[in-house]
Amino acid sequence: MVDLLDEGVRSIISSINFLFSSVEGVVGDMDPDIKVAMSDPDQLAKLNYLLINTKDLILRLNDRYGGAIGLGAGFSFSDGD
Repeated sequence: MVDLLDEGVRSIISSINFLFSSVEGVVGDMDPDIKVAMSDPDQLAKLNYLLINTKDLILRLNDRYGGAIGLGAGFSFSDGD
Protein backbone atom coordinates (compact mmCIF):
# COMPACT_ATOMS: atom_id res chain seq x y z
CA MET A 1 0.00 0.00 0.00
CA VAL A 2 2.76 2.42 0.90
CA ASP A 3 4.47 2.17 -2.47
CA LEU A 4 1.37 3.56 -4.21
CA LEU A 5 1.61 6.83 -2.28
CA ASP A 6 3.70 9.97 -2.59
CA GLU A 7 6.05 10.65 0.34
CA GLY A 8 3.89 13.50 1.61
CA VAL A 9 0.83 11.35 2.26
CA ARG A 10 2.37 8.09 3.45
CA SER A 11 1.41 8.78 7.07
CA ILE A 12 -2.13 7.68 6.18
CA ILE A 13 -0.87 4.09 6.17
CA SER A 14 0.23 4.26 9.80
CA SER A 15 -3.10 5.75 10.85
CA ILE A 16 -4.99 3.04 8.95
CA ASN A 17 -2.82 0.34 10.52
CA PHE A 18 -3.38 1.88 13.97
CA LEU A 19 -7.15 1.80 13.47
CA PHE A 20 -7.06 -1.83 12.30
CA SER A 21 -5.03 -2.77 15.40
CA SER A 22 -7.41 -0.87 17.68
CA VAL A 23 -10.44 -2.58 16.17
CA GLU A 24 -8.80 -6.01 16.42
CA GLY A 25 -7.96 -5.44 20.07
CA VAL A 26 -11.52 -4.48 20.97
CA VAL A 27 -13.16 -7.26 18.97
CA GLY A 28 -11.01 -9.87 20.72
CA ASP A 29 -12.41 -8.75 24.08
CA MET A 30 -16.06 -8.59 23.04
CA ASP A 31 -18.75 -11.14 23.78
CA PRO A 32 -20.05 -12.50 20.45
CA ASP A 33 -23.59 -12.63 21.83
CA ILE A 34 -25.14 -9.32 20.72
CA LYS A 35 -27.72 -9.46 23.54
CA VAL A 36 -24.91 -9.55 26.10
CA ALA A 37 -23.01 -6.81 24.28
CA MET A 38 -26.08 -4.57 24.27
CA SER A 39 -26.99 -5.15 27.92
CA ASP A 40 -23.57 -5.00 29.59
CA PRO A 41 -22.22 -1.42 29.95
CA ASP A 42 -18.59 -2.47 29.37
CA GLN A 43 -19.51 -4.47 26.28
CA LEU A 44 -21.70 -1.64 25.00
CA ALA A 45 -18.80 0.79 25.40
CA LYS A 46 -16.63 -1.57 23.33
CA LEU A 47 -19.35 -1.81 20.70
CA ASN A 48 -19.56 1.99 20.50
CA TYR A 49 -15.76 2.22 20.28
CA LEU A 50 -15.85 -0.34 17.47
CA LEU A 51 -18.53 1.64 15.62
CA ILE A 52 -16.65 4.94 15.85
CA ASN A 53 -13.33 3.42 14.78
CA THR A 54 -14.69 1.38 11.88
CA LYS A 55 -16.44 4.50 10.54
CA ASP A 56 -13.14 6.37 10.81
CA LEU A 57 -11.34 3.50 9.09
CA ILE A 58 -13.78 3.51 6.18
CA LEU A 59 -13.44 7.28 5.79
CA ARG A 60 -9.65 7.08 5.81
CA LEU A 61 -9.65 4.27 3.26
CA ASN A 62 -12.21 5.90 0.98
CA ASP A 63 -11.28 9.55 1.22
CA ARG A 64 -7.63 9.78 2.15
CA TYR A 65 -6.06 6.58 0.82
CA GLY A 66 -8.35 6.26 -2.19
CA GLY A 67 -7.80 9.89 -3.10
CA ALA A 68 -4.06 9.59 -2.60
CA ILE A 69 -3.79 6.73 -5.09
CA GLY A 70 -5.99 8.52 -7.61
CA LEU A 71 -9.34 6.80 -7.14
CA GLY A 72 -12.09 9.23 -7.98
CA ALA A 73 -15.73 9.80 -7.25
CA GLY A 74 -17.87 6.70 -7.21
CA PHE A 75 -15.22 4.36 -5.84
CA SER A 76 -15.74 2.94 -2.36
CA PHE A 77 -13.67 0.46 -0.37
CA SER A 78 -16.74 -0.33 1.73
CA ASP A 79 -19.07 -1.70 -0.96
CA GLY A 80 -17.22 -4.96 -1.53
CA ASP A 81 -16.08 -4.48 -5.13
